[in-house]
Order: sequence, then structure tokens, then C-alpha cells
Amino acid sequence: MKTAELLETLRTRQPLSWRQESDYGGGSAIVDFLDMKDGWAGPGTFAPSRMIIRNARAFLSRVSAVSRIVPCVSPSPRGTINITYYLDEDRDISVEVGDDELASSTNLDRD
Repeated sequence: MKTAELLETLRTRQPLSWRQESDYGGGSAIVDFLDMKDGWAGPGTFAPSRMIIRNARAFLSRVSAVSRIVPCVSPSPRGTINITYYLDEDRDISVEVGDDELASSTNLDRD
């Protein structure tokens, strides 16, 4: 699936109500990550930096302009932020936001 098709899917899908009620329902929850400290998930884990938090908020701002799906946002032990859009029960798009790059993965297959 091409990027344009993924964005169109995100734009046209209705939000999932149980995801809207999530504690990590979008950009405002990312501000809470500012209080995190290295070691938050055990020795050797890192808290997201201010730059990563800023990048994640910018990403969410741009995608929310075209998408009605509320993402699930969570910190990773590597110090990055994971943003996952659940399209339905079996399909999702995940983006990992770092200091100067994004990584994405998709699960769009159905049995």
C-alpha cells in the first residue's frame, strides 16, 4: 500500500470509541512524557528527550489534520515514542518517532 493510500485510509476511517478513551489518546498526553526519567522501565531504559516529544507532537498535529482515528501513543524503553493507528481489529499502522528519524510498520494483511 502506498503512502497516499495509507493517508486516505486514515482520513476516511471513523475513530474507534474505545481508543478515544485511552489515556494516550493523542498529542496532549505526550506532554506527560516530559516528567519521565531514564530508568523509568528498568535499568538501561531511556525517557524521550524534549526533541523527540516535539517531533511526536508535530507528527500527530499533521496527521490529525487528515485523520479521524485517535492513535494510541506510548513511550518506548529506547527513548522513542510509538504512535499506533488501529484501523480495525486486524490492521494497524505504527510509527516510531526519534530525534531525527521516523520508522514505520504496517499490519494490513487479513486472513
